[in-house]
Amino acid sequence: DKYGIIVWKEIPIVDLIDTTKAFEQNAINQLQEMIAQYSNHSSIVMWGFMNEILLGIDRYLTDPLLKKACFEKTPVLAKKLHTICKQMDPDRLTTIAHHGDIELYEKWGMHTITDVIGYNCYPGWYGGNTSGFTKMVEKFHALR
Repeated sequence: DKYGIIVWKEIPIVDLIDTTKAFEQNAINQLQEMIAQYSNHSSIVMWGFMNEILLGIDRYLTDPLLKKACFEKTPVLAKKLHTICKQMDPDRLTTIAHHGDIELYEKWGMHTITDVIGYNCYPGWYGGNTSGFTKMVEKFHALR
């Protein structure tokens, strides 16, 4: 707040969700507690509630039925969390960080839930070179 840094504050739901009611309630509790705790900070402009959330489904799950349930339940939970954000703090934006698979997030409707979408892109970070960034941006623009 003191230095005018713009903040995206996020709860730690990363890679994939658990499809249980207990997980959903835990996510809701974390979000409500985060907003209640930090809502008076003027530096916070966005509430984030998922990070690369579809990345881990194929990576970590082997059961096709569980994968399907996870893909189907993720946008449902995201919509609930978005709604809670807007009820508790209608003036701030909501956001989710997506990994580079643009089509996957669009397939499951994740690109229309939040006010802002962030795409994490790491060309040259884990290997290769920075040309991957240009390719990703071109791919994104081609879909528009």
